[in-house]
Amino acid sequence: MNFSSIWSILVSLFIISIFIVVHEWGHYITGKKLGFQIDEFAIGMGPKIFGWKRGETEFSIRCIPAGGFCRFAGEDEDDGGDNPRAMNNRPAWARMIMTAAGSIMNILFAIILAIATFAIFGQLQIDDSAYVYEVVADSPAYAAGLQYGDKIVSFDGQQITTVDSAVNVIAQSDGEPAQLIVERNGERIALQIAPEYSEEYDSYKVGVSLSQGQIRVKLTFWESVREGFLLVWETIVAIFAFLRNLFGSLFRKLFVDSSLTVEGTGDVMSIVGVVGIMSFAVRENVELLLWLAVTISANLGVMNLLPIPALDGSRLLFQFYELVTRRRVKPEHEGLVHLIGFALFMALFVVLGIRDVMRFIG
Repeated sequence: MNFSSIWSILVSLFIISIFIVVHEWGHYITGKKLGFQIDEFAIGMGPKIFGWKRGETEFSIRCIPAGGFCRFAGEDEDDGGDNPRAMNNRPAWARMIMTAAGSIMNILFAIILAIATFAIFGQLQIDDSAYVYEVVADSPAYAAGLQYGDKIVSFDGQQITTVDSAVNVIAQSDGEPAQLIVERNGERIALQIAPEYSEEYDSYKVGVSLSQGQIRVKLTFWESVREGFLLVWETIVAIFAFLRNLFGSLFRKLFVDSSLTVEGTGDVMSIVGVVGIMSFAVRENVELLLWLAVTISANLGVMNLLPIPALDGSRLLFQFYELVTRRRVKPEHEGLVHLIGFALFMALFVVLGIRDVMRFIG
């Protein structure tokens, strides 16, 4: 492993830590607004390097630059004693808002990143023009000097506007040498080319594969805002579609036909897989890294709201039950559910982590 790979992995871990700190900041800021007592807000994990106190809250920097946490008074106690600002003594509705705020902050962060990326880099849009994607060796196109990326402008005086128009005009030619105008690096170049008859296709061909292109369009601020919201919304819809297919196929395998394959398991990644993809993006370019960050932040926000033990969604479920019935599940029972869920998550992460490591090695 070279220095570039190590550096990109460290940068990826740092970026993932930002997502976690943003998540915890959501808990912190809403907790403060709703009257919770917050004892500590930490950036990083492990032993504390240094800290400072602001009001009643201690802010600390810890030695392992991975994630962070927000520690509420009474969080690990049965009832928080007589402290009315302890977590377990706050109303269920307030705890629900505070619990959901972490995921909401991740989604808002994804929207902000998307807006900024659109504003900086613009938007890639489809260009219907005919671009040379591949040139066949020893073909008329090869002999004429066509190159990858050339945009075909006209053939034998006939204007070319789409891939289909290029294919049709060449196919209907008579095989005689014709002038082909292409645009290359902003300049128009005239080439002479003689199509050859193909018995397989019963038409004339020049030996190229054509494709549509992409153009970068600059967006105004408000266009960036609109596209940023739309992109994150589409990402969230795609996440739910993926989860529906995953759990639907799992249900069918368990209760309908055990021979069926569970769809989407190959797309589920551990932190190892996420870091691997992000480190690749770090080495490629900033724009790709930002788009990946948008996706990961939105995923983190949505997945954390799922009603799965150990996740915020599970805590919301217990709090909603309390809000509706006005009865609280015993803390030790709820804690046991989250503990079992956490253990299962750790086991899953180990399995997925080993699989992702083998993928990268392979």
